[in-house]
Amino acid sequence: MESYGVTGRGTRRRVWCVTPRPLPRVLIIMPHLGDGGAERLALDLLIELRRQGLPVEMLAMQRRGPRVDEAAERGVRICYGCGAHQSLVLHGPRVLLKAIRAARRNDVVVAGLDGPAMGLALLAARLTRRPCVAMVQNDMAGVRLTDRRPRAVRWLMRRAKLTARADLAIAV
Repeated sequence: MESYGVTGRGTRRRVWCVTPRPLPRVLIIMPHLGDGGAERLALDLLIELRRQGLPVEMLAMQRRGPRVDEAAERGVRICYGCGAHQSLVLHGPRVLLKAIRAARRNDVVVAGLDGPAMGLALLAARLTRRPCVAMVQNDMAGVRLTDRRPRAVRWLMRRAKLTARADLAIAV
């Protein structure tokens, strides 16, 4: 941005004004706050980024796991999509609307885990035209999915290769 200033003698002098860029607002989407390493990493990342002055928000798809109490003790406010005992199948549209609203308030969407959270983060990021960052714990192309996941999630992960659709993938 260019502007002109007037010196003491009445002559004009060119002055360059650089306006600082605002910090990007970050949304982290997690399926829940369970007892795993990815949940701990996401919570620590949220706290550290806030400590450095970056505006960060977290959306957990379900309110369950031991880290829910830990987040409250550490003073972290987390938005939850649905309750601990509510089905994501029944409450999926409500969770998607919350994710879209949260993505509109933020500049970057981070998918905290693979599976439903990554699908939700990608969908919310694409619908709001925000970049999506995927935090993955392994290479999804070469991993055989366990039988504990619902059949629809296994099918979606194999067909969509969600990690490849993210704008950036970070292996943790």
